[in-house]
Amino acid sequence: METIKYGLLLSIVPFTAIFLIVTIWWALVDMSLHKITGMRRTLWTLGVILVPLFGALAYNYFVSIRKPSIQSDEGL
Repeated sequence: METIKYGLLLSIVPFTAIFLIVTIWWALVDMSLHKITGMRRTLWTLGVILVPLFGALAYNYFVSIRKPSIQSDEGL
């Protein structure tokens, strides 16, 4: 029974680590592509590095995946 428990643990940990590394890498590369600058970039970078899973997933959801609404310049 111990072998099954540790076998499952040894198969889940590498996939979780790979997912975490890819998600952090994606967030950091995407920050450079979106040309986020200033304090906003600093805060997102610290969030991604200090709280890796939540920070990277939050960045990818709020900044990368969600597209801002398109506004027309006609009203200006």
